[in-house]
Amino acid sequence: MEVILDNIHIHYEEIGKGQPVIIMHGWGQNTEMMYSIVNSLDHDKYHIYNIDLPGFGQSDEPNTEYTIDDYTNFLKEFIKVNKIDNPILIGHSFGCRISINYAAQGNPVKEMVLTGAAGIKDRRGLSYYARVYFYKFSKKFINFPFLKHYVLEAMENSGSEDYRNSSATMKAVLRNAVNFDQSDMLHKVKCPVLLIFGSNDESTPVWMGKKMESEMENAKLLVYPNGSHYAYLEYIDQFSKDMNEFLEGGAN
Repeated sequence: MEVILDNIHIHYEEIGKGQPVIIMHGWGQNTEMMYSIVNSLDHDKYHIYNIDLPGFGQSDEPNTEYTIDDYTNFLKEFIKVNKIDNPILIGHSFGCRISINYAAQGNPVKEMVLTGAAGIKDRRGLSYYARVYFYKFSKKFINFPFLKHYVLEAMENSGSEDYRNSSATMKAVLRNAVNFDQSDMLHKVKCPVLLIFGSNDESTPVWMGKKMESEMENAKLLVYPNGSHYAYLEYIDQFSKDMNEFLEGGAN
């Protein structure tokens, strides 16, 4: 499906009925990377919107150098256009930045499931994040049938080369995101939040998850042993169980 927001074409997939759920992928990814989550949700209970964020997948690049606030405004418009009420937000990495910002602004959110959540500024530089976000997952997930086509495409270039070949706009967007520290707004998130991190996550280390858990009013942190930044894929069955128990109230 497609919608035009802020004069850009946005691609998204819609399935199911019931409680609205919005799924947002990580940096350099797309809807395909979130299929395991889509497939783990009961389509008779949840009305799922899986979005290619502006600048990724089949969606157009933004016309300006988007900040996290701009992506949050995009999310607001998407919700308004689709007449979505009190959504559940599920995000990975970059998608978590948008989710946190949206919830911290006091917008209605039923619950959030955030995995490998970015949002707290680290000391590492931009080149590190470019390598991690664009390539590191590729070899690990080459045997996942529903990801194979996307992974093979990503493996053609190293992360740093992929970053160099990105447009000036998307390079600026990444700089804006990495330099935006959301630490001071975590206490403004009031909805129930499930945080899932991998113990070996180098992109968003567990200490970030612990900080989020301590600062958010109603957050629960789960750490998957030996999991990476893509623990939600490495532990598909466990992630599905934990996510669904949380959404049904079983994790509280």
